Amino acid sequence: MFWANITITAVYDEQRRLRGFAKVTRDMSERKRLEEVENAARRMNVFIATLAHELRNPLASLFNATAIMERAPSDAGVIQANLGLLGRQLRHLGRLVDDLLDIGRIAAGKLDLRRSVLPIAEVIQAGIEGSRHAIEAKGQTLTLPDSIPDFYVHGDLTRLAQVLQNLLLNASKFSPDATTIALNCWSDRNTAHLEVSDQGQGIDPESLPSVFDLFVQGQPPGTTSAGGLGIGLSLCRSLVELHGGAITARSAGIGQGSTFTVKLPIENQMVPQHTVAMASNTRIQKVLIVDDNRDAADSLSVLLQMSGHVVQVAYDGAAALQRVMSFTPDVALLDLAMPDMDGFELMDRLRGSERLNNTRFLALTGFGQPDIKDQTAHARFTGHLVKPIDIDMLLQILEGAS
Repeated sequence: MFWANITITAVYDEQRRLRGFAKVTRDMSERKRLEEVENAARRMNVFIATLAHELRNPLASLFNATAIMERAPSDAGVIQANLGLLGRQLRHLGRLVDDLLDIGRIAAGKLDLRRSVLPIAEVIQAGIEGSRHAIEAKGQTLTLPDSIPDFYVHGDLTRLAQVLQNLLLNASKFSPDATTIALNCWSDRNTAHLEVSDQGQGIDPESLPSVFDLFVQGQPPGTTSAGGLGIGLSLCRSLVELHGGAITARSAGIGQGSTFTVKLPIENQMVPQHTVAMASNTRIQKVLIVDDNRDAADSLSVLLQMSGHVVQVAYDGAAALQRVMSFTPDVALLDLAMPDMDGFELMDRLRGSERLNNTRFLALTGFGQPDIKDQTAHARFTGHLVKPIDIDMLLQILEGAS
């Protein structure tokens, strides 16, 4: 099988009688390959330009907010308003990075699912929590069914919530202020249906077949303020398909809103798992932070001290070894990538001290790939924290430390 161009020409004799046909077949495989390469390069150029745009927008907001707070450090109202802006834009940047990393993991076949039996209500609650800020910021209303059906799915709560969150964020992003977003849920035999409908800009019927393709956008970059990278819906489709489900889109056209429906198999065989709440031990912890990024280390130190913990900071491995001569931490947060010695070597050397026998070591890193997590687990780190750290989660870890 190959791409070809075929020309068939009638052959006549001197009396103009048809004597046969001449056929020329040209192998077009190389030309087709070059066209595909050119198209891929064109799409990548658009993606890079769009990525720059998507990064510069929140960065501009962050720079503006910090400049405002620097000029009015004693105005509590100004500080509070800009702190909200900082939080929103940082969450947005975090989602961009996470989506990019997830697309790469899926393409490499390295995305692992941590499956358990989940009530659909738990998936819905987690998805709403991740999108509530964006919806409320635009004065939009999210409507829910009168009662959430009582059935279970077998899947990864984080990933399924990510799918629903992306759909709700898209619905909010591409809809005007003060409009309504509807989230519905029902079951059809052995299939769960999650549906998100909006009153937004809609989708051109010609674009519907490719709306889930990677780097595809409904409108050219720069033509609308509600842009995007063209990876969110592709990521949703990949995650849903990894769960044995399917996702579809429909729209009556531009300006007519959109509806996205996720279908997942209902779990009928397994008994639902119940989580038991563990009592937390809220005593003060002594924490050692080792990170060559001084701003990251110092700001994390301040956050932990504000929660009552005793913190020491070291900016490299040698300084950390010096610190523990007079400071015995309950928990040590070690950056993995440092210039003088990495976190693995540092932990080995720290473990050599009997005074640190009861210290818990947590990896602190910007790398969240499964193979890196396997390495930290094999090295006997008791936890793996990916930057930017969820401070509430870290505080829970510290509260549970013994």
